[in-house]
Amino acid sequence: MALPTSHAAIEVMVGGSAVEVAGLVDLLRIALTDPAPYSQRFALALDATLQLTARGLSPTADEPPSLPERRARADEWLAKQTQ
Repeated sequence: MALPTSHAAIEVMVGGSAVEVAGLVDLLRIALTDPAPYSQRFALALDATLQLTARGLSPTADEPPSLPERRARADEWLAKQTQ
């Protein structure tokens, strides 16, 4: 079943076939409404990904950040979560 495009569904190739999957916003909505204890952790991670994407730090940028840069950003984000 295809998701409506208004919910930011994206198309990915899986085994040579195009498949529509939920976008980050929909996944965040699902995680925020799921009562399972791990869902809040998923919501934090999805929110961080959306924030980085909004700041232009998307992995789809012309020149993706190096592994040390990605680790530094992740460490910085995690440090903020424990404050």
